[in-house]
Amino acid sequence: MSYMLIIEPAAEDDILEAFYWYEERLEGLGSRYLEELDSAFDRIISNPETYGEVEPGIRRSVTRTFPYLVFYAYDEATICSGQPFPDTLLRRFS
Repeated sequence: MSYMLIIEPAAEDDILEAFYWYEERLEGLGSRYLEELDSAFDRIISNPETYGEVEPGIRRSVTRTFPYLVFYAYDEATICSGQPFPDTLLRRFS
């Protein structure tokens, strides 16, 4: 099955903030962070049930190199990623 990934606006803001923070520390580190996040999204899209539920309807993936968690919910066609325990994810799939 093919899934569509939707990143909530608040999560996009968090991603950009982290990117700029890492880039300020070391040029290229922000890009490595985005690559790691992209890998996490790929793993989620490949098999969204790999990761256990941390709340009913909310699952969590851990990035391998950077200290970030990806919280997401999914249905038959959509994976929606957001901030930790976002109410928007619960409402979207309720």
